[in-house]
Amino acid sequence: RLYLETQRRRQLVNHVYAYAYTPRDPGLFIVEAGLAHERLPAALDSLLSETYATRHASVSHGELEKVKTILLSDAAYQHETVQGLARKLGFYEVVAGDFAFEQAYEQQLRALTAADLVSVAQRYFTALPTIVAQVPQDGPAVSEQMLSGLIESAFARASAPKVRTRGRGALDVVRAELANGAVLLARRDESPVLAMRAVALGGLRWEDRARQGLGNLFASLFGRATAELSVEALAARSASLGGSLSAFSGRNSVGMRGEFVGEHGDAGLHLFFDTLVGSQISAEDLERERAIVLEQIKNREDNPPVIAFDLFAEALFPSHPYGLKLLGSADTVRAVTLDEVTAYGRMFLSPERLVLSVVGDVDPERVVSLAALRLGESGSARLPDPPARDSPPTGPRRVSKALDKKQAHLIIGGMGTTVDHSDRHALEVLTTILSGQSGRLFLDLRDRRGLAYALSSSSVEGLDPGYVLVHVGTGPEQIEAARQGVYDHLARIRDEPVSSDELSRAHRYLVGTHAIDLQRAGSRAMVMALGELFGLGYDQYARYASEIREVTRERVQAAARKYLAPERLVEAMVGPAA
Repeated sequence: RLYLETQRRRQLVNHVYAYAYTPRDPGLFIVEAGLAHERLPAALDSLLSETYATRHASVSHGELEKVKTILLSDAAYQHETVQGLARKLGFYEVVAGDFAFEQAYEQQLRALTAADLVSVAQRYFTALPTIVAQVPQDGPAVSEQMLSGLIESAFARASAPKVRTRGRGALDVVRAELANGAVLLARRDESPVLAMRAVALGGLRWEDRARQGLGNLFASLFGRATAELSVEALAARSASLGGSLSAFSGRNSVGMRGEFVGEHGDAGLHLFFDTLVGSQISAEDLERERAIVLEQIKNREDNPPVIAFDLFAEALFPSHPYGLKLLGSADTVRAVTLDEVTAYGRMFLSPERLVLSVVGDVDPERVVSLAALRLGESGSARLPDPPARDSPPTGPRRVSKALDKKQAHLIIGGMGTTVDHSDRHALEVLTTILSGQSGRLFLDLRDRRGLAYALSSSSVEGLDPGYVLVHVGTGPEQIEAARQGVYDHLARIRDEPVSSDELSRAHRYLVGTHAIDLQRAGSRAMVMALGELFGLGYDQYARYASEIREVTRERVQAAARKYLAPERLVEAMVGPAA
């Protein structure tokens, strides 16, 4: 740890090592480093901080086992020569009073736990170390006052409470507010996978036309390398633990995800925090990912359904970022600099903005302690203000684009609602009744009349109002009939209550698919984190089934009249006749 943090990552020293001198009487524990004189304050602060951190920070199982293997193998190699064996026998006879003490020593070494190391560190790493600094004869003297100040500061940081509040709440989840402002959620269950998420406000909602795609490009780069592990090495390390790490950026949030098989969960948790705190992005990685994203943008330009959605979103949200493209444009992606990408991470993933969730077979209290020690201090940059909301259309809007394709795509929809509005469940039921293989649109426009080969209806909410839409894929010669069919069905669901059978079928479908989606630990970790982040409560997903079942026929019709009113609708069409 001293090497990785002080020498490798921060480059404060030329060499560093630690060793314990343990004779028969009390000995010494020594940390030694060589460095340039001007780096002494920063280096000493780092060395003290890393040393004092062991008073509270439990090492991972993998880290502890690696050290045990090194020590045991060193002992084994000494048995190769008579000289080594003689030295060992003599040492144990003099120091331990028993030449055969090596067997007992090895048994004690194998039995060591992470808690044992913390106990020893708390006993011996006090606020009164002896520091000897050798400086050039003509160099400036090292102030005893400066040394004392560094010691007091490092010890105070390591000893200060890292957790403001913690408690066990609904769903047996431990919720902790850390001193740096981060919120941690930990739930122990019997899942064979340990899943972790770190989420923060960010993504498309905080972009503008000149910077669209920045969050997506950042997410493709973040969490792929650290100062200690290259892209290839980090990927190999994750795979060796039976897991993976990746970042994401959406319309309202940005963050990192990690999943590891349970038997390697402890090591995976350490790797997750190491990567979250220490992720590094190189210029070479940026150029490689930039080329990939530019190719993705090019491919989107040949995808009619995607083009139709982009037209729809831009028409519905003329000034709000929800009308922008997650991937960005070729021009904006080409313009992104390495400084912008790294600044984005510092801004949005600063510890005080994070909500972290961990789900799996792990001790929640241990997760809280580890997070408190590894996440670092809060930042100082203020999050930009959220954008002004667009008003819903007051009259129909139609946009189109001609494509040299033998297919036509139509999207009709309007502005939806927010993640915290009760109408969101009514819209889910409404779109379920319209879409799906037993939905009105599918049964009528496809099965009965053969007017479309693709039909769907969906509602997406955000921190600001999202959208509700119907999508139709058909042939150019049938587009007008399909278009009129959609408008007829929208009018019907506005004017007539849905049937009791349709309502109960939609309830069952939504509750069932929600339960299926939550089978994975990663899904549970994500909904907990996003629920907390968006102010809904980490346990909001547990209330989903009952809230869906509370949606009545009257609420569905009211939502249709409100969100699918003719004057609020936007229509986007692409195809040869567009």
